[in-house]
Amino acid sequence: LAMYTHLLMVLLIPLHFLWFWIAWPQSRRRWRGYFGALAGLTLPYVPFAWWHWAMLTSDQPMSSITFTPLTQMARTLLLNHARGFMPPGKLIWLSPIFFLGLAGLLMGVTELGGSQRATLYRGLPLWRLSNWRRFLLIVSWLVMPILFIYFISLRQPIFIDRYLIWIAPAAIMLLVLGLMVVWRNALFLSKPLTSLLLIYVLGFWLYAGWQQDNTEIKYDIRGAVAYVTAHRAPDELLILQIPHLEYSYRYYSSDQGAAPFEGSDARLGHWAQGLWTNNGATDEQARIEVDQQMRALVAGSTSLWVLTSEVEMWDRRHLMDEWLNEHAVLTDKAEFHGAQVRHYEVTRL
Repeated sequence: LAMYTHLLMVLLIPLHFLWFWIAWPQSRRRWRGYFGALAGLTLPYVPFAWWHWAMLTSDQPMSSITFTPLTQMARTLLLNHARGFMPPGKLIWLSPIFFLGLAGLLMGVTELGGSQRATLYRGLPLWRLSNWRRFLLIVSWLVMPILFIYFISLRQPIFIDRYLIWIAPAAIMLLVLGLMVVWRNALFLSKPLTSLLLIYVLGFWLYAGWQQDNTEIKYDIRGAVAYVTAHRAPDELLILQIPHLEYSYRYYSSDQGAAPFEGSDARLGHWAQGLWTNNGATDEQARIEVDQQMRALVAGSTSLWVLTSEVEMWDRRHLMDEWLNEHAVLTDKAEFHGAQVRHYEVTRL
């Protein structure tokens, strides 16, 4: 079901296969059941294999996502899993969390215990995994999905931090192992230090959760669309940057009832997609292309509206804005959380 929710959840399959080898020799005694389970996990993905293959073999960018270096990926994930999606602020407040995670990563293997002795369970021998194998199950859950996405991104950039939210349980396990390391190795400070660290981490996360719940995070596309529909003449050109805003505009310009997209073509009226400039062209070449495309886009229009949100995904250098500032006069603007509305009068082409 997860793979049908998001196609990148296909990364569960290689991780699942890696766990089989880490869990040797226990997995060897149940290889038939394992491969049956793997087949059950893989078969739902088969219809999408052609899509992934086309993405990997294409010489053209298949999305608006730009390449993220591995170090930046790791930093983003580290901050987001420690702090949530709010701005991190001073890193000193995260140091207890980083300390526990590092302790769990470096010394957590000593806290898992275990052996490879066989015990009886309902009359059958049950082989327990050694502590280092169980530790590798946790670490691979945390690290391998990041590496998978990085190596795929070398061909087609696909990294967005929320795609890896499912590694969070492994990160929590390492923090718990870090607490166990402190408990067993801090001598007479074990109880007070472990208690303080646990209280701090839980308190910090409760505060972060409260802050996220009481701080505006969601982009106010609804308000931006309402402003445009209230002020725009039906025949005025509307440029949506990024183009995905088309669907938000169709929805929020309706009564949001049972059929919100009915009649949305008329509400959208004369509109155009914003320019894609993240194609790797030099600044000089990109400006030439933008000039040609914008002249064709606004031909016949004396005024236009621009609705923007997450512009960097489509136009990282803001070249479309630069062109508008040179060839049009800004007559109205409105700022919303995560969205901007501007009205221009075209002066010279």
